[in-house]
Amino acid sequence: MSKKKLLLNMEDEAFEQNILGIVSSQSHLEFVHFINKTGHFNFERKDDLKVEDPLGIKYFVQFIYEDFETNDILQLIKTKGNAGIISKELLGIDYILLVKSEDDALLGRIKDILEKQKSVMATVNLTGNKNFEKLKSLLNN
Repeated sequence: MSKKKLLLNMEDEAFEQNILGIVSSQSHLEFVHFINKTGHFNFERKDDLKVEDPLGIKYFVQFIYEDFETNDILQLIKTKGNAGIISKELLGIDYILLVKSEDDALLGRIKDILEKQKSVMATVNLTGNKNFEKLKSLLNN
């Protein structure tokens, strides 16, 4: 089995990191547009995430929202890129949302906001999943 390496710039280790899986049939542009319209987020497009594996380089669309008042960082990544999915554990998940925050309750509030959106079919907290550590290491190495 080939090992994939995904590099993210998450510098502050003092923050708690959680991962939320999101199921939505909308394109990434429509999805981000609608969640930004909630007034809770202001995601901006960043350079595509680059993943190298033995089969080549894969790119994944990503958006970042940084709240400078609370130092919260949200990173939204489309799980399907130019040449496949980030990880087989994410089959059926369209987006992952990495939440770095000192506020333990932030993930629950975000989940509540997203579940009220017509564009979101389901959310799954991947933090407690048995594959979380594997996914977390994939996203941080």
